[in-house]
Amino acid sequence: MSLKDVIQDIRDTLQEFKDDTNDSHHITPDILTAISDFIGNKLDDLIEELDDIAKEVGELEEKIEELEETIEELENEKRPAATDRRK
Repeated sequence: MSLKDVIQDIRDTLQEFKDDTNDSHHITPDILTAISDFIGNKLDDLIEELDDIAKEVGELEEKIEELEETIEELENEKRPAATDRRK
């Protein structure tokens, strides 16, 4: 599953929690049940998913940094060659 899909799932879960605890639509016992269910069943999963996302983002940032360094090296290699041709 892509990062975008995982983030969308997290967003949907949080939106569902928000809807389930809306006091203009639900009575207090139902809200308390929704909070309890969320904490007991979904919160740990959300935290784990966010940890996985953070790890993957960190790996992607490292790869981007490596690619930027490689691009800079290639550009630096190309510049002297272009200068030598002009002489």
